[in-house]
Order: sequence, then C-alpha cells, then structure tokens
Amino acid sequence: MKFEAKTVRNTINKAFLKEPVQRVLFEEFKQILERFFAGIKLAKEKGEHEEHFKNILAEFFRVVGFDLYTINTSRRIDLAIHTGSKPDNPVGILFETKRPGNSSEMVTKENLNRKAMHEAILYYLEQRIELKNSDLKHIVITDMENWFIFDAQEFERLFYKLPDLRKMWKLWKADRKVSSTNDFMYNEINRYLDESDHKITGLWLPLHKTEKFLQAKDGSDYEKKLRAIYKLFTPIHLLKEPFANDSNSLNKEFYHELLYILGLEETRDGSTRYIQRADKDSRQAGSFIENSIRIIDAEVNLNRFGNSLQQYGEARDEQVFGIAMELCITWINRILFLKLLESQLYRYHRQAQNFKFLNYKTIDGFDELSKLFFQVLARKEKERDDEIFEKFGHIPYLNSSLFEVSEIEDRAIRISNLDDHAKMPVYKRSVLQKERGNKLNTLDYLFRFLEAYDFSADGSEEIREESKSLINASVLGLIF
Repeated sequence: MKFEAKTVRNTINKAFLKEPVQRVLFEEFKQILERFFAGIKLAKEKGEHEEHFKNILAEFFRVVGFDLYTINTSRRIDLAIHTGSKPDNPVGILFETKRPGNSSEMVTKENLNRKAMHEAILYYLEQRIELKNSDLKHIVITDMENWFIFDAQEFERLFYKLPDLRKMWKLWKADRKVSSTNDFMYNEINRYLDESDHKITGLWLPLHKTEKFLQAKDGSDYEKKLRAIYKLFTPIHLLKEPFANDSNSLNKEFYHELLYILGLEETRDGSTRYIQRADKDSRQAGSFIENSIRIIDAEVNLNRFGNSLQQYGEARDEQVFGIAMELCITWINRILFLKLLESQLYRYHRQAQNFKFLNYKTIDGFDELSKLFFQVLARKEKERDDEIFEKFGHIPYLNSSLFEVSEIEDRAIRISNLDDHAKMPVYKRSVLQKERGNKLNTLDYLFRFLEAYDFSADGSEEIREESKSLINASVLGLIF
C-alpha cells in the first residue's frame, strides 16, 4: 500500500484555515507546545517506558483544548479521545502510540507496514464492527516526534468497505481461524498491506522539527506554519466540531440581537421559520421597524404604490408593516456591507483610525447616514460637495446599485426620515455585556453592536489581537 503524505495546511478545512487566531490563545498554545517538547526530552533522558509517554500525550491534549472530552485508554487502544465528556460517548480519535526511538514498530513516511499500523487497523475494525462506532473522526499514530494522522474516512474506505479484512476479522473474532491471537491478525494485516496496490492519504508531521517555530517573529513563514499546527490540534479539526464562523454555520447570537435592533423576531411553524414583527408586548418604539412604521403610517400616502400595494397585504396595517420591512432590509443590507468595507479599508490602510467611519461620533444621526449612502458611496470623489469631501473624501466611490435610491424609498421614506432621537433598551443577552438593561440611542446601539464583532473577510488568516467573534460575508449571506 502506498502512502501519499499531505501537509498540515492541506489537511485542515479551508474555511477554518482562513479563520484568524486569537493572540492570547496562540501564545498559550506556544507555551503548551514548549512544555510538551521539554517533557518528551526529559522522559527520553530518563529512559521512561511507553506508558509514561502516553500520559504526557494525554495531558497535552487536555490542556490544548480537549478538556471537555473524555481522554483515556479504551479496551486495548493506547489512547482515545471520546466525542463528549462521558466515558460512554463514542471514541472520536483513536491513538496508537510508540515510545520515541522504537523504529522497529513505528511507521515511517516510506513504510506504513509496521506494527503500529497493524495495531491501529485492528483496533479500528474492533470499533467499527464489534462496537458499531460510526463516529470515529481520525486515527493517529505517533511516537511523540513523528505524527501520522489519517481521516477515519480513509480507514473506512480501505479497511472496512473493502471486504477482505472485514471478513478476516469476523472469522478471527469467531475463533474460526488457526489462531485467536492478535499476532495472527497482525500478520494478516501485514500481508494485506504488502499486497494491496491501493493508496492511503494522510498527514505526516515531524513535530519535533517544529520546535524552532516557537521563536518565530510575527508574520514570518514559521509563524504561519505554527498557526496551522495550532489549528490541527483542536476539536474543530480532530473531532470535526462545527466552528462559529463556518460559512455553513449561523452565528445565532449576532443574528438574534440584530433582529432585536430591527424590531423583528423569528417564529417557527414545524420546520418552517418565519420572520415577523415583534410581539406587541415586546415591541420597542426605538427599533428600526417601529420607527419606520410610525412615520410611514403618519406621513406616507399609500396610494403612491398603486396596484403593487397588494403585495404587502390586504389590510392597511399589513401594508405598512410590509413596506417598513422591505425598507429596513434595504437599509441594514447597506449598513452591513459598509461594515465589511470598513473592516477591509481599516486593514489595508494599516489601521488608520479615519477609516473607522461607522460610529456614532462620525455619523450621529440618520441624516448623516443618508449622506453616506447617496452623497459619498454613490458619487465619485470629485463630484462630492466640499463639505462632504472634507469629511468623507477618503471613502471610495462604489459603482453599485446598492447605493442608489430604490423605488420603494422613492415612494415611501428614506432612512433620513427616521427619528434621530429614538432610544431602546439593550438586548438582555447582548454582546455589549456592560450595557445590558441600559437605554441607548438606536443608531449608536447598532454601531456599538457591529463593532463588537470582527468583520474581517475570508482569507485573512492572521493573528487577531481582540477576542471578537468573526462575521464574514458567508455568515451575513446566511442571515439574509
């Protein structure tokens, strides 16, 4: 059987690889790794037995982020990390460990057909056939210095779905072979690997050679490689846990607070979700939807909509809400797009503070926000009025229909019509923990809420100094 070695970066989920790393957690990981290397060296000098190295390995995973998972031996498995905190949770990661220097049994990049691989395959088959464990995520073979990590899908494809070994294991387990010893199965696995012309793909990482990465300077190639190793040793990778900013995963905290600021709520009818106006007892006069409804109801002649009015409902209340809803979606769409733009301009211009323009100090009312939409983003720099250019000359022109006055804004109201003095209580589970229960100006609240998240775009893959949750364009797409 041939081995195709992958790099760390090619092993990790591409979306997860792009995630920025929090500085404090990265520095902590470097210290943990340094202690791990020191512990291995000391144990080698003392001539410790294999069991001692297993304990070092188990402790490494406990402190590196697997403290909420059961880590222990399991039957004959050297070490196992379960998929949850209880010992009866299925094994998710199966380890076969060898003492450093055990070259006769440890696999190599050139030769996987060694006892360590035979044992890993045998214990994998036991998990899959006898225990019916379909929750295995990775199989790891290591002597602490060299790491071979295989996705369980590779073992499934080559050692379970192909019938030869599976049939052999069942006959052996039923005591229908000449021997019931493990050595018999090891020999059969050895023969199978030797004769197979299949290819197995997995990660080979000579971890002991990465010790020099620990002294790497910020932004260096070594630091970039170490960031990938940091992600390798996480439950997100090894247990395939979902991560908050996966493009397939909605950030629920962000989503629900944004709905609250807009004055909306989500309800369900079976498996179907609906977005509607907040319940009467929960409505906040300062929310975007209530602010809009109040003005539309008092100041807008709905006859302007002609026959298209019926698309918003039959009753006047339904029509007013429908118009307000469409307007609020248009406005928040623009604002969230601008937050993504602000983040990229801020980074591109090396964190120049004048590119942090979405804040209440710069935009202290809905009139100013309207100017940003239509007199800044929708106009080339040379076409802007002197006063506008002085304040927003550094903000680029966007040739986009998103910042043109929409048909519904022409018939109803624009964001500049909203009440600048509107206030609302901060959400009880707000990301703005210190402001919970306080009342804030609605626009100020929205800007503070957005600033509490990191709107970095995909592909940054950097060290993040602040522990803000990432909201990228994919997550915003899910929200809309």
